[in-house]
Amino acid sequence: MEWFAWGIYRGVAAVEFARYLNVIASLTDEPIRVIAHSHGCNVVKLASSLPSLSPKVTIEQARFLACPHFYEDKYTQEDLSWRDRLDIAKVTKANKVSGHRFRYKLAPQRFGKILNVYCEKDKVQVDIAKSLSGGQVPLTGNFLENILAQLTGGTHEAAKATRREMDKDAAYLYEDLEVQVEHGCSGIQTHSVMHGSLVGRLAGIWLNSHLSIQDMLEEYGDLPALPCDDSGE
Repeated sequence: MEWFAWGIYRGVAAVEFARYLNVIASLTDEPIRVIAHSHGCNVVKLASSLPSLSPKVTIEQARFLACPHFYEDKYTQEDLSWRDRLDIAKVTKANKVSGHRFRYKLAPQRFGKILNVYCEKDKVQVDIAKSLSGGQVPLTGNFLENILAQLTGGTHEAAKATRREMDKDAAYLYEDLEVQVEHGCSGIQTHSVMHGSLVGRLAGIWLNSHLSIQDMLEEYGDLPALPCDDSGE
């Protein structure tokens, strides 16, 4: 059942990361910039929405590498008579998708801008990440708060993962960049090279240039296909 607890671990990591950001913000006025990979991005997103995060904390720039952006469908049910409620087919038909909810919902006011980097060949980001989503909402409060979160916001279906953010409240923060890998890279290799030296160089330039990603690429040149062995180890 360890897979079931991974969502809990991300909640714990988010609490610790929020504490760390609080310390940083108390020590310096320097802008905070964050680079995160895979589920680490979801830890950052979750930490930004915690009540324990200091009002002084703002992440000026965040770089998300191969982030599995999770969402679940929200349903509303049409009013049914008591007779119709006994009919499974009618109950199923009465459930309508009415939007989405987000297991790792970020607080938009905490961010300046976010660069979301992904590769369509990355099989881990979406396909495997869905199986590692954890079976419940991340636990970030005290015992009673966590129980309430499970009762009111727990998972009702398997979470879906996408390469781009689905939350319309946060969409304006994002710049999306699709990168390519050399021919022959496996899906798992592709997930690894997303934190390699070439992507790292691009991250450094973007974090220091204050340009949009498209303007930056026009000035410095397009990023070549990522080598399969550039895993940043």
